[in-house]
Amino acid sequence: MHHQNFKPLLASRCDLLSIKYPVAVTPKLDGVRVIIRDGVALSRSLKPIRSRVVQSILGNLPSGCDGEIVCNDGSFQGTVSSVMSEDGVLNWTYHIFDFLDFSTPEIAPYTDRMHQLQDHLERGRLNKNCKVIYPEFVYDKEGLMQFVQEHLDDGYEGTMVRDPSGTYKFGRSTVNQGILLKIKAFEDAEARIIGVEELMHNDNPAELDELGHTKRSTSKENLVPAGTLGALVVQSLEDERITFKIGTGFDAQQRQELWNQKDELIGQYAKYKFFNQGIVLRPRFPTFLGIRPSDDM
Repeated sequence: MHHQNFKPLLASRCDLLSIKYPVAVTPKLDGVRVIIRDGVALSRSLKPIRSRVVQSILGNLPSGCDGEIVCNDGSFQGTVSSVMSEDGVLNWTYHIFDFLDFSTPEIAPYTDRMHQLQDHLERGRLNKNCKVIYPEFVYDKEGLMQFVQEHLDDGYEGTMVRDPSGTYKFGRSTVNQGILLKIKAFEDAEARIIGVEELMHNDNPAELDELGHTKRSTSKENLVPAGTLGALVVQSLEDERITFKIGTGFDAQQRQELWNQKDELIGQYAKYKFFNQGIVLRPRFPTFLGIRPSDDM
């Protein structure tokens, strides 16, 4: 068996000034990474995906398929629930965006790998829960930014940018290599959950300010516990000295479910998105996306 030191190819943040054209672009997905190897669906950390449904449906795909499973309703937490539990339901699509032929020690360039994938799939029937993401090619910055805007308008996270002749690096591409880059309006990251805070209802009487706007005092005396999650207290994975709170991005059901399991949350990882401009230490406007399974880290 070849490529014993295999690791999934990962992207670096794109520097528009350093891009060497032409490039191949695809929409950036927000799902769970899945690689098929020897009939087993593996996570980003190369552990078998827990869902028996995923294994039964994807196990027959050609060894070397690389992609992401995305829940059909588009939610990251829905994807995690479907993929990372043994009895996950079939409400997802596997988007294949790369291929590595494990039967040979040579690694073909990206465009050749996509041709190899197409050849393999033509020999067998592609399951209806699978979709191949073929790239578009752009030749200048204007064309690239047009695709970035289209992808954002279509609800994607951003755009993936590849070197058409790039290899499959085992690990993260650097900006200078340009093998795989990402362009996003928001960045996302993970942080370790170290605490939870309860939501507090403000029962202080409403008053009008000088402009006629309603305001309420923040006096703690009339803040009433709501019995549900207010915020996650998290610790940066890059610098343990940095802690911050994630208090937005939850719906009412998520807040209650997370509050009901608050003791089990400690030590788990929260995935969040944030605005990546003007950052000094703590992320700006961190917004909850989901609980990231350790298998997918």
